[in-house]
Amino acid sequence: EFPEDRMYEDKTATFAQATFGWSLEDIGMQIADMAGSAKETTYSMGDDAPLSALSERPHPLFNYFKQRFAQVTNPPIDPLREGVVMSLAMTLGKKESIYKVSERGARLIHLESPLLNAAEMEAIADLAKPENGGFVQDTLSTRYALEDGPTGLKKALDALCDQAVVAVREQNVEVLILSDMAADQDMLDQTTYIPPLVAVGAVHHRLIKEGLRMDTGIVVETGGAWSTHHFACLVGYGANAVHPYMAFETVKQWYEAPKTQKMMAAGKVKQSTLPEAQENYRTAVENGLLKILSKMGISLLTSYQGAQIFEALGVGNEVIDTCFTGTTSRIGGV
Repeated sequence: EFPEDRMYEDKTATFAQATFGWSLEDIGMQIADMAGSAKETTYSMGDDAPLSALSERPHPLFNYFKQRFAQVTNPPIDPLREGVVMSLAMTLGKKESIYKVSERGARLIHLESPLLNAAEMEAIADLAKPENGGFVQDTLSTRYALEDGPTGLKKALDALCDQAVVAVREQNVEVLILSDMAADQDMLDQTTYIPPLVAVGAVHHRLIKEGLRMDTGIVVETGGAWSTHHFACLVGYGANAVHPYMAFETVKQWYEAPKTQKMMAAGKVKQSTLPEAQENYRTAVENGLLKILSKMGISLLTSYQGAQIFEALGVGNEVIDTCFTGTTSRIGGV
């Protein structure tokens, strides 16, 4: 079920959207289309927007990454007609070696979708209770104080990776949540956040180097992801699941807007309840992920996870080495 209560008042929600890089187009076109029709926005062919690295406007880091694909006449898999062989199911928990069959290896949290809402996050948290499985969980904040200045990001990222290693190695954490959620307006005013793609990429690669990656599942709780490409990047760089709390909050904001209600009354937008609008949004993202998988001939999202099937354009080598090891970035950059 999708919770109907709002996280933020409209003013606070708008401020949060601005800090995460949302634009009016994202809300008025992408969210509106996905929540209203369960389909992604249809654009004309060709992308005439400036490259993110050359644009005068700031862009989310996701826009610096381009999806790679198998360049053939027909897509390797048709997600519409051959969807029966595809799956977005993911798991959370400690994974055993594929060469070692044991009861412990089957102790995992099964997710039908990589997109989680607030109720599902609460259900996962409930699994920490001994009577419900006793899955050890920990939430690491990716926010840091604005007063730390330009060097604050590097320090916060190093600290985050160190905390992740300690949590998995010493506390046996099986579900690691990386969260940039701010509790209130004051926290939004006084802190900023590590970009979610940087956070998950750095933690993912640090755990690999420490030999701990298979011991935990990573959930990214972020307000900075809303489009299909964003989720593909997060999963492609290591996330097991994503809780896009700001995206679901924006769906609520869109649904409750007088303009939306008038359009529904006039028949310009299909009548729906708020939970249906949120489910429409998730369905649109899931179908978009299936299309992305199909372009590389990948059937399972578990095979796409951590595969890094992207090319960076305008990302510097230091960032690549720390967060996106192995990703091609031909011209360097920020």
